[in-house]
Amino acid sequence: MTVLEVEHLSYAYGPVHVLKDVSFKVEKGDFVGITGANGTGKSTLLKLILRLLHGSGTIRVMGDEHFKDYSKVGYLSQKVTTFNSDFPATVDEVVRANLYPKIGFLRRYSGRKFGAEVDRALAMVGMTGYKHHLIGELSGGQQQRVFIARMLVAEPEILLMDEPTVGIDPKSLAELVELIERLNKEGMTILMTSHDLHSLRGANKILTLEDDGTAFMQDAKGYFAEGADHHGHI
Repeated sequence: MTVLEVEHLSYAYGPVHVLKDVSFKVEKGDFVGITGANGTGKSTLLKLILRLLHGSGTIRVMGDEHFKDYSKVGYLSQKVTTFNSDFPATVDEVVRANLYPKIGFLRRYSGRKFGAEVDRALAMVGMTGYKHHLIGELSGGQQQRVFIARMLVAEPEILLMDEPTVGIDPKSLAELVELIERLNKEGMTILMTSHDLHSLRGANKILTLEDDGTAFMQDAKGYFAEGADHHGHI
């Protein structure tokens, strides 16, 4: 089943064309790694899929060019705030906040069901024991897991992740990559941008964005068989 289809997508920042006539398909259960040098439009592409930006061409989500239920598309921004120790919100509150569009803001503290949904999401990312901790007390890697739980609590069908492994220590990076790969093996469709070759080892497809704005999709096995030296942007 095709869950995302991009056809002849182009986008420019003023006179600078970042994406030119980009086309690709994503099937349910795919893990698509998105690579390319700085400035080739990796973050821009995710924002176009989310309709945060508008270019020319066609984007179909779940077969619908006018798809509006973006609770089904989880998004982890590259610039997620790292909270300091004084930030007055618990892990539970951070995750629960992503239920507000579905349950209504005025019902945010009511109902055991919603607590169970938060518990389920935290269990999926291995953060069950941190529910009542302040978000600012956690390490960068732990905070990133919480932000993934925040996406998962809304029960999305696609996850878009923009450089999720940037700025975390090696141990946390390995744990985060393992988590992302496990979510994919459990059936989650994932599109993830990264400069880190290792973090994309679990992908089955690689979408490479070129300096001239074009892009091409290939099987991940073929991509990695070419070797890191061939892919100078990694």
